[in-house]
Amino acid sequence: MILLPDHRRLDAANWVTRGILDDLATRSDLPAAIAQEIRWCLDAQFYRLDLRLAPAEDLAALVGPLDEIIAATEKAGPASFQLPEFFPAYLAKLRELRALLRVDPPQGA
Repeated sequence: MILLPDHRRLDAANWVTRGILDDLATRSDLPAAIAQEIRWCLDAQFYRLDLRLAPAEDLAALVGPLDEIIAATEKAGPASFQLPEFFPAYLAKLRELRALLRVDPPQGA
């Protein structure tokens, strides 16, 4: 489960959350606090990432890596999964998280 501000959360099976966290952990341009929290979750095998107190700019910084993960997952296709039938569920959860991270432009911009 990934908890976001304003009571938004991404519920998923542990393997989906672990896959998302593992994919995000491979990105070098994550904010240090979020990267550290993700690494802790993975090391502890505790797949509940609480980002409710993360600054808006840190959450916005997740968008780029997440877009890269979505593009790479789409390109790799179902054959890249040990169980190809899980591919659509994983891709759907990536897209759902991306939608939850949507950053609205500042008013008057």
